[in-house]
Amino acid sequence: MSGAALHEAGSESAAALSNAESIEKTKDVYGTYDWIVDYEDFKGLVSPSALGISENSRMLVVGCGTSTLSEELYNAGYKDMVNMDIDEAQIEHMREQHADKAMQWITADVTDMRKQFPEPECFDVALDKGTLDALLCTDQAAEMICELWRLLTVGGQMLIISFRPADFIASLLSPPLLPSSLSIKPIEARGKRVGSLFVVSKSCSLPSIPAAAVKAYVDERIQWWHQEGDPLLTPRREASLREKFSEQTTDANGRVGLSVCHCIMFGEEERGEYGYGIDMFMQDLSAWRE
Repeated sequence: MSGAALHEAGSESAAALSNAESIEKTKDVYGTYDWIVDYEDFKGLVSPSALGISENSRMLVVGCGTSTLSEELYNAGYKDMVNMDIDEAQIEHMREQHADKAMQWITADVTDMRKQFPEPECFDVALDKGTLDALLCTDQAAEMICELWRLLTVGGQMLIISFRPADFIASLLSPPLLPSSLSIKPIEARGKRVGSLFVVSKSCSLPSIPAAAVKAYVDERIQWWHQEGDPLLTPRREASLREKFSEQTTDANGRVGLSVCHCIMFGEEERGEYGYGIDMFMQDLSAWRE
């Protein structure tokens, strides 16, 4: 796969991905929500036969939220499943919704699950759809990678579904200090490539995980990507924004309305399909002002 092809996969803005929370954190959690793509778009890539593993393999579903993914995986043959999310209300809702299925639902932080799983190498498969993408907007991506690697058995597979550029994610998932192999499979929806499935196979055990070194490596790659690899604000992008803002009608103080700013700064796909609406924009703006 060429570097150009890898780069094209999943070029969504950091703004959209940083708001990966499916619903407001509240005790009143209803319905289901799937981030970006549905199970049907990638089911052929994650079935037991496609991965060459047994249906009895123990699987951890990361950041399950209120997605239908866990149910779909269960129906596809996986029976030994643990579903986790940091949102207790969503976990409780899903536990009630699927009480008839032999699945576990736990509240946990994917960056540190030593309280829930003190012993390492207790899962054959760990699957994430979008959580790593969200954590890239924080400083905890390396912690998640290390923790999932800790929990995998030797030969176990870390399945990361990401909508970020594939070459970028591939570099993060290949820290030289964590022995593993990596393969990448495209995910297509609506006639175009929308993301990638990264399959990281753990090669061997380590006496201890070099977490500090892995974090330094991952953080350096993230910093390089945002500053040089694919900066959000390039000279061309800045010139385009300045032109669009100059065409707008301003108020008496020379200001442009925030709803107009939202439409200028984020494309129709980001505002609609990726869910970065005016409400999220206002929340982010308020948080930035604080």
